Amino acid sequence: MSHLYDQFILFGDSTVQLMVRHYSGFSPQAALQEAYIRRLDVVNRGFGGYNTNDALQVLSRIIPNPSHTRLGFFLVALGTNDAVLPPYPHHVTLSQYRANLISILTHPALLAHKSSPLRLILVTPAPLHECQSLETDLKKGFEGARRAEGNTALYAQAVRDVGGELGVPVLDLWKLVDEDSRKNCQGIQSENNERFRAYFTDGVHYNRRTYEIFFKGILDIIEQSWPEKVPDKIEWVFPRRDQLYSDENEALKQYSVKAEPKPLRNRHSENYI
Repeated sequence: MSHLYDQFILFGDSTVQLMVRHYSGFSPQAALQEAYIRRLDVVNRGFGGYNTNDALQVLSRIIPNPSHTRLGFFLVALGTNDAVLPPYPHHVTLSQYRANLISILTHPALLAHKSSPLRLILVTPAPLHECQSLETDLKKGFEGARRAEGNTALYAQAVRDVGGELGVPVLDLWKLVDEDSRKNCQGIQSENNERFRAYFTDGVHYNRRTYEIFFKGILDIIEQSWPEKVPDKIEWVFPRRDQLYSDENEALKQYSVKAEPKPLRNRHSENYI
């Protein structure tokens, strides 16, 4: 069966699910789809609240059969919920989190696309703003903080380690946000990492600033790892209109597009238009 548009699947927790939203006029998923428009289909498979245990339960059901659709890219952004402190139920131990990441990246449903070839991207959790996160948790009725920056940092390092072991490129969002905050938030008190407040809506979920870093990071990783797959290097699946109606009609033959589509009937007249 012929393949048309390969898929760029974004797989993760709420930080992926919320990529569809507009943040002061910027939507990270829309920006990515625009970059790859007519080249790849960007598919959001973000699940708010999921940790890696949950992600493994649904993974085989969200990956297309290679006989129907090929995977152009598969991005994994999980860990924000795994890093929740015990005894809160989202918590996944660091060792289990690491094992789950390996299970996701070596899952048979993904390996079935290995001949495509398979292009995987791992994303670390970003830093969090502890005070803002605590304020959010208290408003939700929790007795104390469910997250700690130092603990989340361990999960970010686990992503780097797994990526290094498996040879999977890592988008180090933790490092990128940290570097950006040090460069652009000078003069803001360092106590409680107040500089991170400018990067989140509630201490955990990203705002426009972080999503812009995320989006740019995706394109940078692709350029570094697969320079032939940056948007401008990929041909459109269907040709430009002037090519569609060329003399030889090679494009029409290739994609089985009829050169003379049936005329439309005017609903107010028996005449064709």
